[in-house]
Amino acid sequence: MNSKLGRWARPVAVAVLILVTAALTTLVNQAFFGPVDSPGDASLQVAPGPDAGPAEPEPAASAEPSNPGESEPGAGSLEAGQADMAESEPHSSETEVDPGDGAAEEPGASEPGPDAGESSVDAGEADDGHDHGPHPEAPEPSPKLCVVADGDPEKLYWRFTEFHAARAAKAVGLQLEYSTHPDAADRVQAIEACARNGAHMIMATLAEPEVIIPAIHAAAELGVQVASFGAGAEFADEAGSLVHVSMDASAAARRAADQFAAAGVMDAVLCLIPEGVEPLRRHICDDLGSNFAEGAVAAHQLAAADPGEQIADLLAAAPDTAGLLVLEADLLPHAIAAMEESGVAPVLGSIGEYPLSKLSFAERDQIAFTVMDLARFEVLLAAAALRLMHTYHPNARFFEGAMIFQGEPNVHTGGARGGHERPGSGEDDGHDHGHGEEDDHHH
Repeated sequence: MNSKLGRWARPVAVAVLILVTAALTTLVNQAFFGPVDSPGDASLQVAPGPDAGPAEPEPAASAEPSNPGESEPGAGSLEAGQADMAESEPHSSETEVDPGDGAAEEPGASEPGPDAGESSVDAGEADDGHDHGPHPEAPEPSPKLCVVADGDPEKLYWRFTEFHAARAAKAVGLQLEYSTHPDAADRVQAIEACARNGAHMIMATLAEPEVIIPAIHAAAELGVQVASFGAGAEFADEAGSLVHVSMDASAAARRAADQFAAAGVMDAVLCLIPEGVEPLRRHICDDLGSNFAEGAVAAHQLAAADPGEQIADLLAAAPDTAGLLVLEADLLPHAIAAMEESGVAPVLGSIGEYPLSKLSFAERDQIAFTVMDLARFEVLLAAAALRLMHTYHPNARFFEGAMIFQGEPNVHTGGARGGHERPGSGEDDGHDHGHGEEDDHHH
């Protein structure tokens, strides 16, 4: 019996020694090297040195979220923790982890894991103020255009001009500064102020050219590009205008003569020149006489005060007047009242338009035709051309001679045979040729 035990004692001792050695080896490894997927190792993996190359793909185990609460739950079983993870919403794990347990049990829990480190880098790149790609450039401010006119701002033509200058500037992308001054010295000051204040373009009328042109030249010397409109096309070259746009006054006279002839006028025509009329229109009465062969044309200069009474007196003194032309639309209400007062009803026409929404139907029907001046288009065409010059020809000031556009006006026919009976636009903006807001007069 004892011999048998002695025979097995040595192998058993060797086996026990091997098992003890393996156990000690395992304990040493755990104590000094730790698990390979610890947070400390993970944090080291996302902090490469400046000379490190492209990051190696992480092992499959590191693809799982590095959440301290998940790796070492503070309470409950692993199955309960997995159930909580499954029930949580995407990207909500950071807000649902209990920081108290994790922070107390895991010193490395406050350090971001691989995923958190990547997201924090992205956020830093978004907010660090550096350019990480192409960005749209801020638009440049629109060039500045100054319009300096010479008319009375209370007159319809100049009110139309200002209104459409604003529309033109908006349409072609310009900042607009508009002013009108009957006095030439005031226009000179306005041009000089525009040049000092950085205007890129100046568009001016050329009335009293001997006073205005030197100021325009001084502005051009500062690099301002210049255009002109209205009266004074014959001075556009001298002024250095790149573009000049105006109505062809002789064509306007021909239009009026054709309208009187079409209406059957076979006798005298009275042509009325208002006080302060635009210089471009002063010769229309003479041109009308040259183009109207059916009768004589008498021109008359009106004083500023009581134009209606003056017209009534003229009609009463010449009851055989068959045609009446006013060179500004402002005179139309006065002429209609004078016709009623005198009992003389000539065919009535005007150069320039009147806002028909301000007249009753009966008054509108007294207006046989309107030769449309270019208040709507002079500033629009000149501004558009000047804008193109500024954009594509910055050295255009060295061009010789102006591009001159003299437009032949069209005619708006009125009365019972014309367009006064078409529906209105519903806008009371000073150029409604329909009934508009005055429909109550029809009833």
